[in-house]
Amino acid sequence: MRVLGLDYGSVRIGVAVSDEGGSLAFPHGVVGAVPERKCVGEVARICCEKGVGTIVVGLPKHMCGDEGESAVAARRLGALVADATGIPVKFVDERLSTVAADKALSEANVRGSKKRGRIDAAAAAVILQTYLDSEQCAQF
Repeated sequence: MRVLGLDYGSVRIGVAVSDEGGSLAFPHGVVGAVPERKCVGEVARICCEKGVGTIVVGLPKHMCGDEGESAVAARRLGALVADATGIPVKFVDERLSTVAADKALSEANVRGSKKRGRIDAAAAAVILQTYLDSEQCAQF
């Protein structure tokens, strides 16, 4: 069963999807964060289309570990998506996921406007891969 990863942002939400075995995360794209109803509907459509069984939402925390307004908004998104899809939602600390995604895109020689267009989906893939790796470790 596939796992969907979301990187919350106030303008765009990055989306990533795992392979069927839940081992590898792949960037899928972005959905607009507003209007909220349309965003949740688009995420629900992707979940149905891809056969998603779990949704992972990146939880943006401050470096000290505290949760701010963005974390509250990410938790709200998770709750709305869970209600709309009936799929369980889990939250993953996403500190530095955008930095890791930016570095990976730079190493792949993705630059300029192409990079800006892919960073959110790449960050969602980093968040999702973090979750998938932790689940693999938990099985041992």
